[in-house]
Amino acid sequence: MRAGRVEQIAGPMEIYDRPATRFVAGFVGETNFIEGRLHRNGAAALITEFGRIPCEPGNLPDGAQATLSVRPERIGVARDGEGIAGVVENFVFRGETTLLRVRVASNIVLRAAASHGERHAIGDSVRLSFPPGAGALLAEER
Repeated sequence: MRAGRVEQIAGPMEIYDRPATRFVAGFVGETNFIEGRLHRNGAAALITEFGRIPCEPGNLPDGAQATLSVRPERIGVARDGEGIAGVVENFVFRGETTLLRVRVASNIVLRAAASHGERHAIGDSVRLSFPPGAGALLAEER
């Protein structure tokens, strides 16, 4: 509910994994909001200023401006290989995971969760990967 209006009716897992709106995505947990343009030719992807992120396009048309909500734990973190290049700006140890703040463009910082065994320091170069279905394209706010 927001301002007396129902935003989404679904089970907890669906609301967390597939929020219907930006409000719902932010309300139920930490997430990254990534802006871009939908590209539907071939494998659907959101084209952003820092790279291409695979996504499920839903009913949005090719070329539509869209926002993708991606939870930090859905983003893969590696020291090298494929993915979007970034630099660790900060990190917070959270037991089983370490929450990283990674700068991927001059004005864009994403949060990603590295597993317990991975050690990262401020200034480390990393690669972020987005498995298919990692995020949810959000409906326009009403």
